[in-house]
Amino acid sequence: MPVRLGLWTLLLLCLFACAPGLAPLLWQSEQGFVAAWNVANPAPLANVAIAPDLWRGMGIGALLPAQPLLLLGVEPAHAVQWVLLSCMVLGALGIYAWLQGRLGDRAAALAGSVYLLLPALLTTVYVRASLGDALILALLPLALAGVSVFAGERSPLGAAVALLAIVWMVRTQAGLALGAALLLALYALLVERSRLGLLLVVGGAAAALLSLIPAWSVRAALPPFGDPVAGPFASLYGLLRTGWMPAQPLQIGVPALALSAAALLGLIALHSPVDGLPGSNRRLLIFSLAGSVLLFALTLGWSAPLWRMTGAQQFLNAPWQIGLLAAPLLAAASGCTLLYFTDLWRPAWFGAMAVVLLLGAQPYLAPTYTAAVPPARPVVVLGNAQVAVLAAQVAASAPAADGTRRATLSFDWQALAPLPFDANLFFQALDTSGDTPRVIAQLDAPPSAQHPATSWRTGDLFAETYTLDLPANAPPNLTYHVGLYNWQDGTRLRVHGGLDDKLVLYGG
Repeated sequence: MPVRLGLWTLLLLCLFACAPGLAPLLWQSEQGFVAAWNVANPAPLANVAIAPDLWRGMGIGALLPAQPLLLLGVEPAHAVQWVLLSCMVLGALGIYAWLQGRLGDRAAALAGSVYLLLPALLTTVYVRASLGDALILALLPLALAGVSVFAGERSPLGAAVALLAIVWMVRTQAGLALGAALLLALYALLVERSRLGLLLVVGGAAAALLSLIPAWSVRAALPPFGDPVAGPFASLYGLLRTGWMPAQPLQIGVPALALSAAALLGLIALHSPVDGLPGSNRRLLIFSLAGSVLLFALTLGWSAPLWRMTGAQQFLNAPWQIGLLAAPLLAAASGCTLLYFTDLWRPAWFGAMAVVLLLGAQPYLAPTYTAAVPPARPVVVLGNAQVAVLAAQVAASAPAADGTRRATLSFDWQALAPLPFDANLFFQALDTSGDTPRVIAQLDAPPSAQHPATSWRTGDLFAETYTLDLPANAPPNLTYHVGLYNWQDGTRLRVHGGLDDKLVLYGG
């Protein structure tokens, strides 16, 4: 058997890519602890600290991979992070399995390495920690590999892998899975030129969607993104720059862009002496380049009318999300570079490329760690899944010489979505011993003096304490009301989707 230098290099890069996630601390992400709460309480659609939604939300497919880890005693937050790391490795190996028989060991490994170290994949794991997106990025290469094997060899195993990946994507995030199914169908038709492969993809996606009919009416009141100004569209500058920008969560990455450009140059000007299947591989390269350009174009603001006219905006959280489907296409185009620049097959050049890829990914391999330990469930969720209260406890001091006391509120929370106004926190002490509850002391103040609510970023953690002076004639057992409100009009943030407008606590 030949020495598979490419595969071993890819496995080594997987170790480096996963190393930041192997730290004992949790990394702080934009998704916060939402995935951990839902993994610990699995349901057909995620509903803890998140509005359940069939198309844009997390389905049961996103929650199942962590269940074996929970049975082994792993904490939910750590289980989620292990699943995220596994998605990176699975996606990279899926790219290798897809392209190895077509391009060879080193070209397939180059494609897998590019995929593994793409900013889109690394930020999905280490910055956003989006479990649904990460699983789509892991399963899509496996589906491509399955369709390719089935189309070329009529292999039942290839068909089974493709069907399982398609069904799992639909049950993970149905909206993005629709885009993935369309990509797979076009791949089967235009690259593999297999009607059976097309039928496999269409049949699998249709069957998976039909299984979701009971939940089709589950839609959250999420805003559309048809406005290119207010909507979270990408920008050409954001796609091409390096370094993470919260407002531009999708980037192509310099290595992938350079290798794809080199492959395009080879396609136009050079002849490939190692292309064993010139027609098929040429179709693959053209499909990958054209598909990447089209998908990235759909993330830009000019495409807003197209999103509105087609109604496709109801299937995704943001238009840049469709750009994630370009990741395997970029990887395939990068791997095709070795078909034209054959000197890069040499071990020295191949190793140098692996090092360059790893160095280029360093800005995205530095997650922000936190020592916070999430509770099993949030105490309450405020607003439209905008703030999750992690801990809330009131402790009263012993009476002073004049009979007065102090009540101290320990309040920890996590921002889950931006607040459009600078909210104030209210902390009230009520005497409920009579027929009518009576407020005997109250405090109104910004939740965090250093961080106004409009500056909170999704995933930010806060821990504050507030002190309330109680009068000397206050009864020993008091009830406390805590919540957030818009100080401009007095509107309070709803608690648990509108069941109340305050959190009720008890203390001395």
